[in-house]
Amino acid sequence: MTQPRSTLVSLDDAAWYHCVCRCVRRAFLCGEDRLTGQNYDHRRGWIAERTKELAQVFAIDIAACAVMSNHYHLVAHTSIRERLADAKSAPAPGSSPAEAEPATALMPFDATSRAPWAIPFDFADYVELVECTGRAQHPTKKGRIDGRQPQILVRLGLNAEAFMAYSSRFLKAFGSAVGVPAQLVALCDRRQTKYLRGMQAARQVFGGEGVRRAG
Repeated sequence: MTQPRSTLVSLDDAAWYHCVCRCVRRAFLCGEDRLTGQNYDHRRGWIAERTKELAQVFAIDIAACAVMSNHYHLVAHTSIRERLADAKSAPAPGSSPAEAEPATALMPFDATSRAPWAIPFDFADYVELVECTGRAQHPTKKGRIDGRQPQILVRLGLNAEAFMAYSSRFLKAFGSAVGVPAQLVALCDRRQTKYLRGMQAARQVFGGEGVRRAG
């Protein structure tokens, strides 16, 4: 069931959002349309550049962007509260400026997790997770996940086997929110709802339960 944005987007609950925009009525966004044979790959650049332009205008930082054939994904960070706080505490003209937020189209990585304007982990850890997930899921990749867990999963306390099992259907398994079971229960209370999809997945991915129950 469709939910209003007032319940899906809450600055009190989360600052990170995975947004998906999909075409309707079999409309084709990018790639080659198998029905007409026409290629629309040139639109990928349009969407990517437009996304970067809008990120400079609105109080939203783009952490990641992927343009697919009939939809696109955005990982966005809402920093409006931080920016308003920075504006109120900004030094007067002529005084020595504090450390400024870098003017970049995409959010940078920060291995120290101290910069509020950066993705709170190292780029090498991100690449390791992507490579490990790809080898575990893609049928043409050689090898499977090894015994060493990616550092990001260890740092977040996620069960590696359960995460890999859910990685190809993460959005469907969790629905509109991802987090530990206690946080999902608290979110239900704030939304005044009795059910929130993803509780079973949260117990397995965040609660240390293995992949045997992830089916």
